Amino acid sequence: MTTPTRTRRSRLWGVAEVAVLVLAVGAALLTVVSDRDRLGEAVSGMGTGRVATAGLCALVGVRVSASVWRCSLAAVGADLPPRAAVRLFAVTQLGKYLPGAAWPYLAQVREARRHGVAPERTVSGQLVFVLLHVSTGAVLAAVLLPLAGGQGLQGRGAWLLLAGAVGACCLLPPVLARLVRALPGSPSARPRELGRALVRMALTWTAYGLSVALLVGSPDLRSLLICTGAFALAWTVGFLVVIAPAGAGARELVLVAALAATVPDRGAVVALALVSRVLMTLADLLLPVLVSLRAPRLRAGLA
Repeated sequence: MTTPTRTRRSRLWGVAEVAVLVLAVGAALLTVVSDRDRLGEAVSGMGTGRVATAGLCALVGVRVSASVWRCSLAAVGADLPPRAAVRLFAVTQLGKYLPGAAWPYLAQVREARRHGVAPERTVSGQLVFVLLHVSTGAVLAAVLLPLAGGQGLQGRGAWLLLAGAVGACCLLPPVLARLVRALPGSPSARPRELGRALVRMALTWTAYGLSVALLVGSPDLRSLLICTGAFALAWTVGFLVVIAPAGAGARELVLVAALAATVPDRGAVVALALVSRVLMTLADLLLPVLVSLRAPRLRAGLA
């Protein structure tokens, strides 16, 4: 039987969750409106249709990333229904717009527990999710950015190759399985779910890369590869800079540097980075809305 103390505590948690969500949405919207004048000029120069298409690609990337998260949890034995997992991820990951990196993870632990998933399993799944993002991001940057000639990253080629090598080692099946077994609760890895997560990870980076390539111009294969590598590096660095909400600032600096050879006009590449940031933020905000509206196309497939 529920005690009055437990009921009161549950209500307080509910109020706190709503408050954090409101603050997170407010912080995300502030990101969008803070540079509205420069944003308007940039969008006018690129073309509304092109920017809208790039935004759709960003939304697809965020949606598939939710599937990566679900597969990451399933890989350590934390099974969530596909629709519930997407809904849970879409709402809780808005916490990344608040200072500090812990908000979305704390929310995910609490919400997953309501579905019968033990906290240590959720933490393990979250660590797999992060490991897959960082490792694949480092590998893609090390492999794809040299196609641009590396002019924007002079003097950092050795570090990039080292990061790529470390990322590739982490993705080797025996190493990845051992890393998973070392996580909290000593979960056993499910190779099939890890493989599914990696396939979806590739689709996620492709969608993000295509979003950036569309902002650069009419994307060809070379442009897509370079932009995918540039965004993967920018995302990875932005994630590692935990003091910046959603990697704000750090991600844009890296993206500008990585695309310097592809877009020589510094003003244009800075505008591109700004538009990309806003599109990613809008995608993060729109996904929970679409999931809440039970958008069938968004939930179908890739779950």
